[in-house]
Amino acid sequence: MTTHTAPGTTLAITLPTAHALMTGDVTTISSTDTIARAMELMRHLHVRHLPVLDGSRFIGVVDERQLDLAVLEAGGPKGDVGRPVSSLAIAQVPTVLPAADIRQVAAQLRESHTGAVFVVDPAGHLRGIITVVDVLDALAAATPLHPLPGAG
Repeated sequence: MTTHTAPGTTLAITLPTAHALMTGDVTTISSTDTIARAMELMRHLHVRHLPVLDGSRFIGVVDERQLDLAVLEAGGPKGDVGRPVSSLAIAQVPTVLPAADIRQVAAQLRESHTGAVFVVDPAGHLRGIITVVDVLDALAAATPLHPLPGAG
């Protein structure tokens, strides 16, 4: 958590860090695994993003949309799903350091138009993933629910 003082106020707001927001136990796939394996993992785990590693180095991500397009371009459900998943991996993905606060995470999500931000350490090793849902959950948890004035 980082503390932020709103301009013109004495109110200090504690902002969650990327480390606090992230899911740290992220399933990954090796760059040499096949597109078919990526599809199988994503279906089984009900995830939309799958980080791709070359050894222990985070090199990118594949998502549902890419996999669907790859199958369609290859001529249908059987397509060329035997290719390495690295052939589809997007290398330019939004990343933040574990100490980044929720504002930096939200800015990365907004600027990249993706559903996830990847948390990496200074050496570039993947530490976790933060989705839009994680940010919304943190906002909901930090915002007390009070009835609106005049509401029943």
